Amino acid sequence: MTLTQTISKMNKQFTDTFCVLPWIHMASFPNGRSPVCCMATEAPEDVNLNKMSLQEIVNSDYYKGVRVEMLQNKKPRTCAFCFKEEDNGGVSYRMNQNKEWTDKLTTKVIQDIVSKTEKDGTIPFNLISTDFRLGNTCNLKCIMCQPQDSSKWVGDNEKLVEMTRLGDNEGGAKRIFQQKQAHYKREDYEWYKKDSFTESLIDNGKNIRHMILAGGEPFYIKEHKELIKKLVENGSSKNIDISYHTNGTIYDQELVDLWKEFNFITLYFSLDSYKDVNRYLRYPSYFDTLEKNLHKFDKECAPNTRLCLLSTTTNLSLWYTPEFVKWVEDQFFYRIGWSDDDPLRAYIFSGVVHYPEFLNPNVLPKKVKAAITEKVQNHIVEYQDKLVYENLQAYVDMMNSSDGSHRLPELKEYLTNLDKLRPTNYKQTFKELIDLGLFDDV
Repeated sequence: MTLTQTISKMNKQFTDTFCVLPWIHMASFPNGRSPVCCMATEAPEDVNLNKMSLQEIVNSDYYKGVRVEMLQNKKPRTCAFCFKEEDNGGVSYRMNQNKEWTDKLTTKVIQDIVSKTEKDGTIPFNLISTDFRLGNTCNLKCIMCQPQDSSKWVGDNEKLVEMTRLGDNEGGAKRIFQQKQAHYKREDYEWYKKDSFTESLIDNGKNIRHMILAGGEPFYIKEHKELIKKLVENGSSKNIDISYHTNGTIYDQELVDLWKEFNFITLYFSLDSYKDVNRYLRYPSYFDTLEKNLHKFDKECAPNTRLCLLSTTTNLSLWYTPEFVKWVEDQFFYRIGWSDDDPLRAYIFSGVVHYPEFLNPNVLPKKVKAAITEKVQNHIVEYQDKLVYENLQAYVDMMNSSDGSHRLPELKEYLTNLDKLRPTNYKQTFKELIDLGLFDDV
């Protein structure tokens, strides 16, 4: 069943705003805050794994309220990103998840699960899917991240609070750095080390069919490997699919061997571009190491493992998309590529940066937008018979749909300050964008 057919069927069975995730799934941010999914916003601070058990979160007022609103055909505020992406013609996370879980469970099973919803939104505790960001311990400090995402960012963020002069307003650069420093408490990022969390998850292991594990960098977090070993030991692993979000800088043969005991493994490698551009975006990764590790995973992983690329689209990366795609194809990966039996699935999955605002593509000046539009649309025509980079046309349309150029001075100051903190040079790395006139009017 195609995505369009699935969405049409789900709308008829439930409502136009329905998403299966609030009934079968829970997520966590690195600080323990637990939204209904990774794309959700405005999750209450007290719905948090530092304060509540898995069972308490699933039937918190927040989760119950989302279920009730969806059944009333309302759009919960916490789901704004998905509905905005759909309004702009994109394929949202909600749409993809409805299709994925309809294919896995069938509509009938989902109907049965939803039918057990009480009037106030309460449901039986039965986690089928989880998405846990296991703290913020990481070995990179990517430009779109913050201390809440990476422990390596703490020191740089403190310096940027002092160095940044622009954007002292809502959504602005200075305000963002100030807020991240004010709200960062290291102890909030230790929740996954608690025995109660691991025991509860293991006890529910027989019901779980899919886990998303990220960080920080999951392969850099020792408790992650202990969790994997326990799921293998108690026999739950054979029914579980795991999707990893990893930066690709670490190869662990012991993990590769443990994954053979699971039903299926998907590795999403966070890679935004190639060579020096990717190193700048995901500093201080070395592209030669990433390339070597990708080939190693591609060669050594068991047949139950799939490899994908997960690209974060920013105003600095969009121009380089055609070159990035060409690099991927030139690698001749065995496990990363377009498939005849699933032509609607990209093999470079993507998401666009909405926050910080100064990294969103709509910030670019008109002449740069025009050049990117022409280049990317020529690329889309060249690849019209196979979808390679997910949502690419939608990102071009989104870039052109609004003018965020008032954030351009913040972007320039941000890159200038980063180059003072790191041995990088944005003028050299993004020379093509500079020559197109990125900061001509700043």
